[in-house]
Amino acid sequence: MRDRFIDGCLAGLLAGIIANIYSYASYHLLHLTSMRYVDFAGIMIFGNLPRGPEELILAQLAQLFFSSFLGVGFSLFLSKLTFRNFLFKGWYYGCVVWFGIYILTTLFKVPGLTQINFGTAASNVVAASIIGLTLAPIYRRLRAVNHISS
Repeated sequence: MRDRFIDGCLAGLLAGIIANIYSYASYHLLHLTSMRYVDFAGIMIFGNLPRGPEELILAQLAQLFFSSFLGVGFSLFLSKLTFRNFLFKGWYYGCVVWFGIYILTTLFKVPGLTQINFGTAASNVVAASIIGLTLAPIYRRLRAVNHISS
């Protein structure tokens, strides 16, 4: 039987995949952003945007790993609360993480991430909302399948 940690990992991974689909669409199809989620991961790992397929794959895997980590954080967050208003809690969690990451990259003056244009910031808050609004119901469903509440 899975526990909160595993369910959080799975929920975060699935929510991250959905958010990355939006991120790629926002960049390639809608032209709303100048950076994809994978670009943020690439800068954090390599110090620059991913160059070549190997760096892109590693950055994407790292970004999805981070998304699964966020799912674990959400599972811990919910372990102290109830599932009541879980969609709001998920959305709130996703937006707080987004804002926290932006604060950290500014405080530490991460090259390539200190000046983000409006389109990228707006697109990323939408992606953070997608993560929160998908993470919460996925996690709730995984916990229900295990017949474990909280």
